[in-house]
Amino acid sequence: MTGCTNRSPIAADAIEDEVQEALAICGDDAAAALRITLIANAFLEAEIDRSLRRCHPTSRVARLEKRPCRKKLRRKIRTDDVQTAEEAAIPVTYYVALPFIRTEDGTAPGEAHECQSEAAAIRRAEGMSSDPAHAGAVAFKRAGDPNVGEFSDAVVLKKFGDVPENLSAL
Repeated sequence: MTGCTNRSPIAADAIEDEVQEALAICGDDAAAALRITLIANAFLEAEIDRSLRRCHPTSRVARLEKRPCRKKLRRKIRTDDVQTAEEAAIPVTYYVALPFIRTEDGTAPGEAHECQSEAAAIRRAEGMSSDPAHAGAVAFKRAGDPNVGEFSDAVVLKKFGDVPENLSAL
């Protein structure tokens, strides 16, 4: 392996083993192996960003240094049916607990909290509804691709307390 002189021989062997495994999974098609690696990398980067936002949603402490943008390559016309990493959708489901606060005009949404699962969102919403500052709360989920910003309509999991009937704006 030329060009990897700073790596130990053990690390180089481990990397070579991973490369061979990826090739074997893809039937020795190097382009397919690279494609699945890029898709997995994009997914993991999105997960890291989501985790950092969950840890410190209002703080810049948890932000990683901004990675340099990849050079945009001139796209050639594709004649096969294989998706590129950018074309492949990475669906993600967000589970959210949203409190409603009392206002002079009725109720208004408070600060939404992302949760790890449906059950966690329901528990969190139930806890929010028992807070005297909140009129009620709702747990909902929404699926979509954060890379392109396309999401399905929210699906209400459970309502607690005084919650508006029309939740179509979620």
